[in-house]
Amino acid sequence: MQQNHPYAGGGCTDFVWQYFAAKGIYIANIVNGNGGYWGTNGVSQGVLRRTNLAPGVIASGFTDHFTGYGTSTTARTSPYGHVAVVTGVNPDGTFNVQEAGYGGTFPWGNVRTNISPENVVFLLPN
Repeated sequence: MQQNHPYAGGGCTDFVWQYFAAKGIYIANIVNGNGGYWGTNGVSQGVLRRTNLAPGVIASGFTDHFTGYGTSTTARTSPYGHVAVVTGVNPDGTFNVQEAGYGGTFPWGNVRTNISPENVVFLLPN
């Protein structure tokens, strides 16, 4: 069982890693391990697998509505992307998360609601 922490402290990947580690599930290092790459590199390296949107899964993506790098007048994507833990799915298909590192800031355990699933990948550790 891997218990070494491979992710930079305080960011989104650190938050998701610690969330699963607290449940006894250790996510191996993903190369390039930035949050948005978990949906591609994590799957191709066999660390993660794609799944459907549901509470308790990992959300990964690059789009501004998910990463928090866009504003009301500009839309830009983060070069790092973002990951978060899905805490709920709403009747309209949007979802809620708990996260860190949203928008380049580090509010640990930040809660965000009503996020569009468009261009977001949902994952579980293998």
